[in-house]
Parts: sequence; C-alpha cells; structure tokens
Amino acid sequence: MTDLLNQHWVTPQSPFEQQSLAAINAYVDPPAGTNGFYAAAEHERDPVGPVPTADDDGKLEPLIDQFNLSRGRRTDPATINLLLAPIERHYRPLIHRTWMQVWDCRDREAFWPEAPSVKRRWEADREVYTQHIDWAAGNGRTRTRQTPRQAALKLRALEEAKARLQAEEACDDPLKMVPYILQDKAIQGRVLRISADHREMGNARMVRRPLVTVLSADPCLIPLGKELYWTQAPDGRSYIVEDVRPDISGGSIVTLKLTTGASSTPLPIIRSQACFSIHTTRTTWFANLPLTEPWSHRPLGGEPPHGAIEGEEHP
Repeated sequence: MTDLLNQHWVTPQSPFEQQSLAAINAYVDPPAGTNGFYAAAEHERDPVGPVPTADDDGKLEPLIDQFNLSRGRRTDPATINLLLAPIERHYRPLIHRTWMQVWDCRDREAFWPEAPSVKRRWEADREVYTQHIDWAAGNGRTRTRQTPRQAALKLRALEEAKARLQAEEACDDPLKMVPYILQDKAIQGRVLRISADHREMGNARMVRRPLVTVLSADPCLIPLGKELYWTQAPDGRSYIVEDVRPDISGGSIVTLKLTTGASSTPLPIIRSQACFSIHTTRTTWFANLPLTEPWSHRPLGGEPPHGAIEGEEHP
C-alpha cells in the first residue's frame, strides 16, 4: 500500500518516512484542522501491523507466560485454541487498526478515475494469465536453462513491456511527464497553428505532411529531426521536429511535421494544450532470430562451428 501511495502522490518525506503507512497516509489526507506535515509527524510513531511496540510487547510477555503455564506442555488443538483467547484479544486491535487503514487508503485511491491505458493493461494481463493457466493445466514444463535465443526473446519481451508501461503512464499523467520535459525528451505548450495541407516533395511526387506549431513556455533544446509522438495518440505515427525558434517570452516556438499524410490521422486542435514526447506505445519491429546461435566458436564438447572437424580444438 505504501508503494501504491508513493506512486500516486508526491510528498517531501524521506524514503524511510514514505515507507510508514501511517505517516504517508496522514500527509496525503490530514485530519481537519491541521496540515500534512504536522499530521505525518504525529502519526509516524503509530505502529503499523501486528509487530508490537515496546509498550505492547511488555503487555504480551505475561500473556505468553500464562499461556505456557496453563497448557502444561499440551499441544492438542482443543486446549491451544481455548488458551489463545487472551493473546488473540491482545493482537486483534493492533491488526484491526492497520487493516482499516489499508482499506481506507484503498477506497480513497479507487475513487480516482482510471487512466485510459488501464483497460488495455487489464485485457493484456488477463490474456497472459489465461495462457499460463492453460499451459499449467496441460502439464507444461519450464526449461532449467534457456537457450540463447529464448533468453534474447524473453529479455526483449520484458523490456518492451516495461517501455510500454512507462510510455502509457507518462502519457496518461502530466506529472509523470515532467521529468521528460526537464530532460528535453518532451515538449508541451499551446497549439498556435496547424497546416493540415502542407506538402513537400517525396520520393517521386508531392506528398501531404501536416505541420503543427506549438508555443512552449520553456526553451526547447530538442534537436531538429528528433522523432516525437503526440501523447493523445501515442500509438500513431511520429512527428519530426522541423523548426525551433526562440520566443520573446523566453520560451520557444516549435514546429513539428507529421510523418504521414493519411486523412484519418488525428491532429491537435488550435489553442489547445498539446504534449509531444519520445514515448510511443506502438509495437516495434524486431527481426526474427535464427534457430541456431551464430557463434563462430564453441567450447570443447559442444557443437563444433560450421565446417569444423569433430574433436578439433578452437580458441
């Protein structure tokens, strides 16, 4: 739950304070009449979970002593369940306090609307989980050691899934996009004009390449020719940074060129706020790997290189 809150909220707390559910919850939702700083300072001493504080631990010790004395070395369930009642009464309020706090945090976070990309992730996770259950029901087996080809494909799938998640989160949440703007990997601003019928010479004829001009409040240091994607259509075609000019306000006037002329491709609206970043959710092309590893040398005892004599040593 603390990881979930830290993902959704930004507080000036230290990493240790952010791992205290009572402290971060008090900062995010302080009681009436106080602010987050003082509320967190007051509640960071609250114990969370069944681990008792020093005071509660002192109350537990005589209960355990009485329990061991009463059971007289007996371990049958009927005796144990009866004698555990005082210890359960000691722990129940400690667990209940944390239990209710976890559900209060969960209900508050569930109140916020879901991000647009949640539906796609939910369907993808459900499909992968179903495939895993089908594989397990069919007595599926897992290799002890992956082949180089399997390892490369698995690594590529994990990296692609992570990149897509980061792209979706940044496009869904303006706060997540801020680091990329500061790193000159994204630009946001007000759309000044759109040249939907702009044309330029292609390979053999004039082709349509719409231009979008954006006024950014910040200086733009993104190099010309950089590919960016509109956050409202991260799965669409890319935009090329065509021109960057300083503005008298201290910002930049940036012109971006869409790399397709298809009329079905959406464009921003004039005077709207638009953001273009390096993030895309399109599936990238990946060349098929050969079934056999293209190693020119192999260890002794392994498969010899192509054209080699069996048993011959190779450096």
